[in-house]
Amino acid sequence: MIMTQHIEGIDLYTTYYDDRTRTTMPTSPVDDEDDSTAAVDLRAAQKVVKTAYHGRRHVRRLEDIGSTSACCPQYLITLDDDSQLLLRLAPPADVRVLQHERDVLSADVEVLELIRQNAPEVPVPDVVLHESSNRATDTNTHTPTSFLLTTHVPGVPLDTARQQLPDEVLALLDYELGRHTRQISRITSSRFGLASSSNGGSAKQYTTWRAAFLSMFESLLRDAEDLFVSVPYEVLRWHVGRLSGALDEVTVPQLVCCGLTDPRTSVIVDEVTGRLNGLVDFERAVWGDPLMEASFREPSLAFLSGYGGSPLSAPHARARILLYTLYYYLGAVVEVYYHGLNHEYESTARKGLVRCLKSLSEYRG
Repeated sequence: MIMTQHIEGIDLYTTYYDDRTRTTMPTSPVDDEDDSTAAVDLRAAQKVVKTAYHGRRHVRRLEDIGSTSACCPQYLITLDDDSQLLLRLAPPADVRVLQHERDVLSADVEVLELIRQNAPEVPVPDVVLHESSNRATDTNTHTPTSFLLTTHVPGVPLDTARQQLPDEVLALLDYELGRHTRQISRITSSRFGLASSSNGGSAKQYTTWRAAFLSMFESLLRDAEDLFVSVPYEVLRWHVGRLSGALDEVTVPQLVCCGLTDPRTSVIVDEVTGRLNGLVDFERAVWGDPLMEASFREPSLAFLSGYGGSPLSAPHARARILLYTLYYYLGAVVEVYYHGLNHEYESTARKGLVRCLKSLSEYRG
């Protein structure tokens, strides 16, 4: 299947999907001397760059590098001065997304700007240009005219480099992640909920973390029900209801960059030295409880040392972490059916969900 997106009438990308796994397959890189039909993509990227740099920069190379976890197509742009940008598009209109994925680009922009302003030591890309449109999409193009252009963070995901890095380097990375997680968590809001909700997004905001989390969890369950995903709905709702009182311990809406829960894509390091180059993908950020970060599920001593304090010593910290783990694995299972992920991903997600349910059934705190 071939899908084409336009920005102001110009084809911006062509993405191919394997019908069996529906995994995005990158197309060949495009050079400016290439006179193939893919040059249309290059012209569209050129138009975006021209707007961002007022004609002072030009695109030398455009490469399709696949989609984010929220189905946002991504393109690596090399400019005439050899600097690189990342162009991320809103999910194509004919791609069904989960409820919390509806304003992902807006959430990303908001979080990046907040971190730049309030936690400048945290390495994140710069926002170059963001455009969002609510206009009806062309029935032939299937996509909106919404995109995000940022500086590119070079390197590879931490999960890719982990096997080659020595323990002392991994410990240093964990320490840095803990420190940056603490810096990010110091950014606060007046309301709880998805980050996209606080900047004119469609998601609701709440006065309590319990109300916000219960709404987020129920939205996931309804997404699952819409596609008849096989999960134990009543058991899930029962456990969440049983432990929801623990969420009332959280009284300050702190920024939680849930993208950091997936080191496969969000923590970018130098493949050789292991140096932390940057943090990316803040599409799923929320105003809530810092313990929602996955690193708190089985934190290393280095991470806790970098974070500082004792967040795990709170009276009901274990209960909250179990609820967040349940949310994470439920979301991973549901994503399989919305994003067409492979069987191995689903198997891993379901095993995690089963383990979490077992831990919940044994929890008596």
